[in-house]
Amino acid sequence: MGTESVEGHRALIARAETKIAEETPRVADADEKVEAAKDRLARLARGESVTGGLGKKFDVDAAMKAAGWTPGDFRRSRLLSSLTKAEFESLLEPTRVHQRIDVADKAFEREARRIIRARP
Repeated sequence: MGTESVEGHRALIARAETKIAEETPRVADADEKVEAAKDRLARLARGESVTGGLGKKFDVDAAMKAAGWTPGDFRRSRLLSSLTKAEFESLLEPTRVHQRIDVADKAFEREARRIIRARP
């Protein structure tokens, strides 16, 4: 029983050493990033300019596509966002009579286009 216990502890030590070896480069990389960030903050506090930025710009189109938006969804959102608040409110009233969503969506878009075409 003592031999099994010793072997079990040796296996545990081996796993721990493997984990340490895997994590050491990541820790070093994180330490470098922390130091670089501290340096940037200190330079900003002194009023110096720093290069870089907050990272990659957020790509809204890519995020919306990843969320399942279709080209029709993009067209619809551009169409509806071009309406004023009053135009949007007037658009809601005639389309409320439809019970089916697909029919209401088409009627909604038709009415939005009619409102935009009727602008002075």
